[in-house]
Amino acid sequence: MCAFISGRITKQLLKSASGEFDIESIHSLIMQESNISDLGCIGECFGLERLDLSCNDITKLYALAGLTNLLYVNLSANRITSLEGLQALDNLTMLNLSGNLIASMDTVQCLSSLEKLRDIRLQDALKGLSNPICMNTSYKKDVLNILSNIHTLDGERVRGRGKELSELCEEMDELLKSEYFVLLAKHTNSYKFCCSTRTSGVG
Repeated sequence: MCAFISGRITKQLLKSASGEFDIESIHSLIMQESNISDLGCIGECFGLERLDLSCNDITKLYALAGLTNLLYVNLSANRITSLEGLQALDNLTMLNLSGNLIASMDTVQCLSSLEKLRDIRLQDALKGLSNPICMNTSYKKDVLNILSNIHTLDGERVRGRGKELSELCEEMDELLKSEYFVLLAKHTNSYKFCCSTRTSGVG
């Protein structure tokens, strides 16, 4: 039985957060911003399918290894450096790791066995969350080489249906931006010409 320790997940904490009397009956668990640093008893939630532990102080994930029913996991905004434990989550389809301390592609390698993983996020531009590996110029290419089954990376469609549409939208967006700046430059030059003409006319 787990005793309560500050920063550690206990049975009492799990029951309180989920509203379930039996922790094995918990299917969805949201524990954002709960000052969690130790996953404690969470490995006993065998029925867990959706887990949100974002915005905590978690560094190790070993306790998740036995939760093979997990489909969705949000671990954003923690202090994770190793992904050991996640490689056992055979049914995992969505994983959010943005805003952590993952610094090596070797760390991501342990996820390569997850055949059902389709959506992974290592950075979130809107929330300003990232990982050290995202600074690498070959980041996207390296992740896609390691995780050959994913369809969405950092919210962007990279494989499967919708990829072509996503790329087309990006191209159109870039085209519109370039045309906007061309028109802006022309407008600015025209304005300068008019001003210079008026100035010379006044003289």
